[in-house]
Amino acid sequence: MRKIVLLFTLILLQSCWVCPEKQSLEFTKSTKTIKILSEDYYIKSIRITEYLPMENYIETVDSNYAEFTQNGVRGATEITLENSGENYITKDKSDFESLLKKDYLEYVINLEKFENKKDGNFDNEIIRFVSTEIKAEKNIFKSNHSCP
Repeated sequence: MRKIVLLFTLILLQSCWVCPEKQSLEFTKSTKTIKILSEDYYIKSIRITEYLPMENYIETVDSNYAEFTQNGVRGATEITLENSGENYITKDKSDFESLLKKDYLEYVINLEKFENKKDGNFDNEIIRFVSTEIKAEKNIFKSNHSCP
């Protein structure tokens, strides 16, 4: 019995070591500002898409979106959506100001680590949330990978 408990404990501890840490960001509702709370990460890209709420899922309106992509030497750890700065290129299929006024928006933020691994692999995280989850003035969202 002790061996089984020990084996189970070792498996549980090993899964904690393997699972990467979740990254987080703060979204300010009034200014539409995204601020990365995790150290050593910057905003690589942001995609905001209108969606239609369905029962138990959402259906995106692919013709109504805006996308910010990092273009400069170094990405930002904080960005205001209405003024993305010179290090980001904005692509949109719609009028951006009218898009931000929509009730149902999906935000997909791709984060990347400033210092990447030596083997060439990138440390990326994706944080995804929808506008109906924005309840307070300042909201915290975490990356969406499956680890606890």
